[in-house]
Amino acid sequence: MSRETILSIKDLHLSFSSELGIARVLNGISMEVHAGQSVGVVGESGCGKSVTAYSIVKLLPRNAKITSGEIKYTTKAGRVVDMTQLPNEGKDIRSIRGSEISMVFQEAMSSLSPVHTIGNQICEAILLHQNVNKQEAREKAIRLLTAVGISKPEQRIDEYPFQLSGGMCQRIMTAIALACNPRLVIADEPTTALDVTTQAQVLRLIKEMQREFDIALILITHDLGVVAHMVEYMYVVYLGQVIEEGLVEDVFNNPCHPYTRDLMKSIPRMTGPRGTLFSIEGTVPSAYVIPDGCLFHTRCQDVVGSICCNERPQRVKIGEKHYVSCFRYMENREANDHA
Repeated sequence: MSRETILSIKDLHLSFSSELGIARVLNGISMEVHAGQSVGVVGESGCGKSVTAYSIVKLLPRNAKITSGEIKYTTKAGRVVDMTQLPNEGKDIRSIRGSEISMVFQEAMSSLSPVHTIGNQICEAILLHQNVNKQEAREKAIRLLTAVGISKPEQRIDEYPFQLSGGMCQRIMTAIALACNPRLVIADEPTTALDVTTQAQVLRLIKEMQREFDIALILITHDLGVVAHMVEYMYVVYLGQVIEEGLVEDVFNNPCHPYTRDLMKSIPRMTGPRGTLFSIEGTVPSAYVIPDGCLFHTRCQDVVGSICCNERPQRVKIGEKHYVSCFRYMENREANDHA
């Protein structure tokens, strides 16, 4: 049985204006998230992963502008909202942030307020979105701290972030994200600056919480190993556009886009002959000067011909739930492009 689509992003374009000009950060990104589904968004730094997340909840700077496209979100009550039409501030967006869609930001030590207690920061969201008094909010906050594995929650709730480790702060961030029973949680590189052991603990916690509360999850990361163990569906993003998507096992077993294949080659191997780690030649082009044609053609080792430099490839279906945007697969488009 198919699950309800709760988030649908279609052909989203977003740019930043500055003294240097217009930076086109998102260039037609499209993706879907279904109820209870775990989705991974991967790609190099500077490819627009975090900006996509911030666009969903309208946490955008003043110089950002959504020029076209839509972000349709279906609320718990069944109301469909186009997030692109909501102002960045105001009653409408505040009713969705935290209550419907929550975020776990990277670098929790920087995201938490250093001058407010842990309890204050968790209770704030509860009091804002739920009809409870301060004592009831505090009791729920303690239950949340217990759920995310914080020892001595009755004591920790009155402490400040600087009194806790990085791993504990990331657990606090998870508790804040879950405080109002959201329908969708966006985790933006939640293991940044954590040691390997703590990373594993935090990721395990997020996965357990997602399953327990039946929450849809968007996990943003550049770590393909994390994606392999955490999500069921993945989007590979390059320069603000999805260039390949599919079930995790399909993309890992049969990476089709040259960029995806190169990302896979970049994963360090525990077996096989020793050698230099593979890296993709060149860098992600500047968002101020977007290349014509396929966005990856300036670094691609499998260019088909001049068409790659002059035209933008279309999304082609190559498997039951596997899609790629590459001219190498365009010849079979008409036969395979029907869902």
